[in-house]
Amino acid sequence: MNPRAVWTIFRKDVIDAVRNRYLLITVLSPVVMALIFKLMFGATTGNVRPITIVAYDPGHSRLVAALEALPGIQLVRTAAAADVSAEVEARQAVGGLAVPAGFDAAMAAGEQPELTGYLNQQRSPAEQEGWGQVLQQQIRALANQPPPARLSWVRVAAPAQPQASMQAQLERMLLIVLLMMALTMTGGLVVPLLLVEEKEKHTLPFLLLSPAGAADVVAGKALTGLLYGGATVAVLLLLNRDSVANWPLTGLAALLGALLIVAVGLLLGVVFNNTMQVNTWASLVVLLMLVPSFVLPLGLSPGLAVAMHALPTYYLMQALDLSLAGGAPLGQVAANLGALAASVAMAFTAVAWALRRQER
Repeated sequence: MNPRAVWTIFRKDVIDAVRNRYLLITVLSPVVMALIFKLMFGATTGNVRPITIVAYDPGHSRLVAALEALPGIQLVRTAAAADVSAEVEARQAVGGLAVPAGFDAAMAAGEQPELTGYLNQQRSPAEQEGWGQVLQQQIRALANQPPPARLSWVRVAAPAQPQASMQAQLERMLLIVLLMMALTMTGGLVVPLLLVEEKEKHTLPFLLLSPAGAADVVAGKALTGLLYGGATVAVLLLLNRDSVANWPLTGLAALLGALLIVAVGLLLGVVFNNTMQVNTWASLVVLLMLVPSFVLPLGLSPGLAVAMHALPTYYLMQALDLSLAGGAPLGQVAANLGALAASVAMAFTAVAWALRRQER
């Protein structure tokens, strides 16, 4: 292999890909989608929505009146203390409060009346913590003496997500889909088009007659695909850096995934001879490679789940999921990375076989 020839081809393809509007859109699409998702999530989390609190307050205490006056709280009153817990769960409220009759009089007499607070464990830990802090602040504001009341908490419903919040899981799932799209679109569409373009322009025979051989041409195209795929993945990970728990394993999984899909793209570019063939068949291959990232999160029957193991991108998706989430046993991550590495070796073996066959 001629390193100078590989570098020359690589540099030419990088410039050509930037000038080619179709290829540039293909590379940038996942990044644009990531920015759109970021704006959507930012808009959702940026708006301060009132939190619902359920209160039993037969004596119309100053405490509940102060809570009701807060701009961020929507108060719902119940007629009985026994109804607070059920009402919190039914309304998906953040929490609740039961205030005994004569609360204000007891405080004025220097007593410490019993309060019961409720926390809805179906809501996020941050919301539960926020409600607790607001209530404690309002209790302290009622009197200068510490503490004016004894507060005991009742937890309502089972925790929704003991290990991770629903939003964190959703963000990780979207990130995996975007990473898979970035890799498959770059490797499965851009790389074969770079090779086929040489055939359509009849420049490939001249390249093969130059000091560059077939292996040098393929290596130059592969490096171009790895550059664009790697750059897109890096941007996606930086935009979603809060979702990355293990950077080294995530980087290794992304690198192996890029090598795998670039090898698939090279194989398509060697086999097909024009853009129409690539657009038709490569699009089908890209969709097939993306199947695990779209289907597996929804749950599958046991038979179909086993069939997914035949797709090498299944192991890529699993490796990305485990490395992004963190905390998974190292053996489980290594098993998926090992299967992915074996798939990369087989894919490049297929490319070498197709090249030799073409040279004959």
